[in-house]
Amino acid sequence: MLRKDIVVALALTLLLTLIPGCAGTGNSTEYGNHVGNLAYDFTLKDMDGNTVTLSSLVGQPVMVNFWDTT
Repeated sequence: MLRKDIVVALALTLLLTLIPGCAGTGNSTEYGNHVGNLAYDFTLKDMDGNTVTLSSLVGQPVMVNFWDTT
């Protein structure tokens, strides 16, 4: 009987430890440069002088190329 109680206690501990880490919400609100994080929103001018905001391009592929000539 004691062995069964220990096995049940260990199983419950394992489940309670692992399940919260596996439950993703599917919509990350964390910003940063890691896979799965959202990019910080920013606004720049394009080559024609038009203002473009990153959030206005949701759902489209975006390549950002920062360069400088000094």
